[in-house]
Amino acid sequence: MSLSLDKAVKKITPGQFAHLEITPSQRTYSDVLLRRPFSIFNATQKFACYNNIDIVYQIKGKGTYLIASFPKGRTVNIICPLGQGFKINRTVQTSVLVGGGIGSAGLYFLLKRLLSLKRPIYFFIGAKTKNDLWMLPFLGKLPVNVIATTEDGSYGKNGLVADFVEEFISQRQNNNLQIYACGPSGMIEAIRKLVLLYNIPMQVSLEERMGCGIGLCRVCVCRTRPAQAGQDDWQYSTVCKDGPVFDAQNIC
Repeated sequence: MSLSLDKAVKKITPGQFAHLEITPSQRTYSDVLLRRPFSIFNATQKFACYNNIDIVYQIKGKGTYLIASFPKGRTVNIICPLGQGFKINRTVQTSVLVGGGIGSAGLYFLLKRLLSLKRPIYFFIGAKTKNDLWMLPFLGKLPVNVIATTEDGSYGKNGLVADFVEEFISQRQNNNLQIYACGPSGMIEAIRKLVLLYNIPMQVSLEERMGCGIGLCRVCVCRTRPAQAGQDDWQYSTVCKDGPVFDAQNIC
């Protein structure tokens, strides 16, 4: 979905999200009163300001079902950009992006920024079947090393994407890498264990149900470890305001 903003935005950081109001005018759906968060898939500039954003969604419930029914030209109320995005690591030689399913949407805008560094980029995309590898056409002829995996073997490598990420990093003696990941919690946790083992920096974009989107209701809290804190020290952080992007080493 492409959205034209009525008020241009000066800065959008990859990894930030938009909060969409989707309640129909009839208000017959009491369970869609809350806004829905969507990663900003792409954003375009005009006169040094962003005036258009794209989001990607998968129809899974009443909320996304209603979004799919929106006619072209409809006015949508959104709040954006929200949250803390990815911090590009300019000190490493190679960037590794890992996306799972619809979660890959949060990485495309980041990929465009990383391309400006003119350094090697590897993009691991995992999905259940080839029909879920929706992002491949967007990569087109970009100078990116794409490794697609499917759990049923219908396209690319057969297996879980985390297994092939481990194979990749284990073969590099000089771990001059930065990993950026976005996707299901199981995939994130599997890769997080790998980077802790190999001592590789990694930033992850977490997925959580949200209420307000600005850190007040605290519906989306996760356990994190403050910088330079002890192994047993932790705190609750909000995914919507403190995240959704966190350093993997700081997630409990």
